[in-house]
Amino acid sequence: MYEKYYGLNEAAFNLTPDPAFLFLNKRCKDALDRILYSISRREGFSMIVGDIGTGKTTLCWALLEQLSRKNVCTALIQNPMLSEVEILKSILQDLGVRPENEDANANPWRLDDSEAVADPWQIFSTDWMEGLNKKQLLDRLNMFLAAKANEDIFTVLIVDEAQNMSLSLLEQLRLLSNMETAKKKLIQIIFVGQKELDEKLHSPELRQLNQRISVRFETKVLSLEDTEKYIYHRLAVAGGESKVTFTAGALRSIWNYSKGYPRRINLICDRALLEGYTERASVISSKFVENAVRNLEGRDEEKSTSFFKGWSFFKGLFGKSEYAPKRAPKKSEVLPQSIPLPKGLPIPSGFSLSSLIPSFTPTWLSRALLFIVPVLLLIFALYFVNQKAFGFAELRALLR
Repeated sequence: MYEKYYGLNEAAFNLTPDPAFLFLNKRCKDALDRILYSISRREGFSMIVGDIGTGKTTLCWALLEQLSRKNVCTALIQNPMLSEVEILKSILQDLGVRPENEDANANPWRLDDSEAVADPWQIFSTDWMEGLNKKQLLDRLNMFLAAKANEDIFTVLIVDEAQNMSLSLLEQLRLLSNMETAKKKLIQIIFVGQKELDEKLHSPELRQLNQRISVRFETKVLSLEDTEKYIYHRLAVAGGESKVTFTAGALRSIWNYSKGYPRRINLICDRALLEGYTERASVISSKFVENAVRNLEGRDEEKSTSFFKGWSFFKGLFGKSEYAPKRAPKKSEVLPQSIPLPKGLPIPSGFSLSSLIPSFTPTWLSRALLFIVPVLLLIFALYFVNQKAFGFAELRALLR
């Protein structure tokens, strides 16, 4: 909805793991380099762990994109909650392995020499695997890996959500790494999962697998500085860096609410841009971020903004309420009817004491008194309580 207004070529804060939007801070860049190095050395196993929403899957897709430019054959398993036979079939399917008796030089995209492609997905068909037992599937995989190795093509298997795998399934994948020649391994496996994966790998049953992992990396939440870079990086990739800006207060609010989790940052920024669009704003302030968070959490407007209303009341007394418009909107800025207007601002525009007491217009003296009187009362109360003749015990007795 707001992409055209902000000059974006595409949505900047989608939740899909698009590798084009990958933000590489120093830690992530070092980790990616180490994983690529271990693949080039064919070291067997690597592992990426991290909390939910910290960008593991995006890093995974970026790794696949990097490997596609090299002499590497890749497979990605996104649902590892399978049986031992089912996961072997998934690996063979994703690698595009064909039946043993099929001519290796035949074009898999043609049914025969005279017939064009009838079903583009036939190459990924698993019909030929029906009836094969576990040993036969392993033998076919071993033949495929050996054939690729003869062509100097290395095979990499990436398993996402690996924390959901059973101990027996993890052990089976360890045994896959035993497929090797006298000089080099035929397959490298990269586990991607939540922190529970690391705990599972430290169990006694998986001691051998844990010892074979050569690269370990944990994705972390972003710092305030990296959050700002992350937001502007995504805007730059989407093509709208110069059309929209976030205030320092808005950036800090995004970081506070998201706790530095990239997935939460995407959600908040998306809704904040929508809030800014409804008011035709090119600068996203903390007000838009607070409204975005309230909408995402489904909180009641009156309850969630009570603090901000009180704070804005005192700011309004000094003519600094951020809710008051700077100027009346131009006729060209009036929103079209097709765009849903906000249900109501947290604080009425131009709020001041005059809205409560019509006959009273706040002056600098009245504003000063509203600040000085409570301070004087507080000083008097402290002095009164600390007198020797009237201590805390006498105060408590009086209150009773």
